[in-house]
Amino acid sequence: QGPGLVTMPAANYHLDELPAELLAHSLGFLGSAGLARASQVSRHLAQLSAEAVDSACRDAKVPTPTVAEWGASRMLHFVEARRRAAENQGRIAVGTSHCARVMPDGSLVLTDDRVTELPTPSEVADAAEALAAAEAPLLAPPANPAEAPSGGLPPVVSDDATKTTVHTCLPRPPTPEPAHALAPPGPAEAAVNREPVAVAAVAAGDGFTVLTTVDGECFAWGDGSDGALGLGHLESVHTPTLVSALAGERVVDVAAGFSHSLFVAASGVAYSAGWGHGGRLGHGDSASCPSLRPIEALRARAHVVRAAAGEDHSLLIDETGSVWAFGCGADGQLGGGHEEPRRETPARVGGALENVHVIHAAAGERHSLFLASDGALYACGAGEHGRLGLCDEASRAQPARVRFAAGGADGAEARIVACAAGNRHSVAIDDQGALWAWGEVPTPSPCALGASNTFAASDAAPLETSIARAPARWAVLPPAVRALAVSVGLEMTLILGDNGECYRVTTPGHGGEEDSEIEDVDDYALEEADGTVAFGADGAEPDAAFDHAL
Repeated sequence: QGPGLVTMPAANYHLDELPAELLAHSLGFLGSAGLARASQVSRHLAQLSAEAVDSACRDAKVPTPTVAEWGASRMLHFVEARRRAAENQGRIAVGTSHCARVMPDGSLVLTDDRVTELPTPSEVADAAEALAAAEAPLLAPPANPAEAPSGGLPPVVSDDATKTTVHTCLPRPPTPEPAHALAPPGPAEAAVNREPVAVAAVAAGDGFTVLTTVDGECFAWGDGSDGALGLGHLESVHTPTLVSALAGERVVDVAAGFSHSLFVAASGVAYSAGWGHGGRLGHGDSASCPSLRPIEALRARAHVVRAAAGEDHSLLIDETGSVWAFGCGADGQLGGGHEEPRRETPARVGGALENVHVIHAAAGERHSLFLASDGALYACGAGEHGRLGLCDEASRAQPARVRFAAGGADGAEARIVACAAGNRHSVAIDDQGALWAWGEVPTPSPCALGASNTFAASDAAPLETSIARAPARWAVLPPAVRALAVSVGLEMTLILGDNGECYRVTTPGHGGEEDSEIEDVDDYALEEADGTVAFGADGAEPDAAFDHAL
């Protein structure tokens, strides 16, 4: 299960002689078929296997099947798919003009979505020279780590670069003095032998990026004009900067809207910063706030575990599976049963979600999606273009169940494990790894796939859009590739495949282009094509950055 773990035939080991704690932990990595086999080795293993299954189902809030059903249980398959989706949640993100991916080693890859025509080597060299003249200390990482800038390691721009992708490694920052929490460290505080930090999850907004590390630290950079970085000022920041206001908290989730950000701490406290129009920050008013503030209205009412940020509304999920919504609800996206121009404090979403345990939420431009623990999906908000998937274009002020066709061999309705909401369309992943889409959906030509299962310019055709008022299978991945995660932005959709590739589908008419383009990013190197982009998981580090968000 995963790289570095070697499996050997059970007959080579006396499994019952392993310490109980180690054995129980190991069983947690087995799938349903593996547990079924393990349960036949001995009575002791059968008991531990049953406990592993029961624990997994209990955590997933689904019924536990009998031992006889393990090997072929679709419920256990769903639990495993849920676990894969949870592990990959936050690993990819799409902003208005850039996208980001967390690599398996914890490093971060970003690419500028606005670059539709790749620069020539001379153009990159000219850009590098201009940037070097303006920010010389930030462009060339010194040979001596002790001379590295304290704000973070920036991307390198080389003379022969033809790439628009950035591969960056965050140095661990020193702990700032309380009185100078927002001031950059002086020369004496420069990084000395700092170990890189591993990124856990990333979120992208309008020209800015926020992330959390595996240690629970939070970094932000990019356009700070709306205060969404939470750094206490309205200046743009060119390198990943520690959000010192969260010192002492372990951040477990981040979300980025158009011009605001949400941060969730392990303590259950949710924080927000940025533009406050419509009450999207949840502080009881519509004032903007460049400094992170806890959402006090929820402190004593809910232990928050997840967050989602739309263009001008916000969604929080607590540990009981309840959803709290605030911000602009003019199209019913807050799910309160009526249209609200603004809601300045969080209120619980009821209606169809009253007795439903929600595990994930997605906030689009003017609509919301809610994913239940049993794989059911609910939607509310603006219905134009069919973005709610409710078979019409009517808006809904309360969540309604989105129905899917058969998603498995048993003919049962597809169970959803991940979802994303964008500007005019929505995307979901079922427990088989299949993609579903509805709304104004980009429709790639079947000839977009080249013979080698990559997206080749010579075979690509321009994309168009079609209106789907109900969920339909979306065939944009190469054959036999399953989707693990999805993120939808204003102009594009990003999909992480189980082959380690990441695919981008852009929307026609956006970004100043009449047609969408497919670009193949193999080993981080962008190659021109029409329609989807894929970043590889291996290869040399890319070299150039063209935006604050990068």
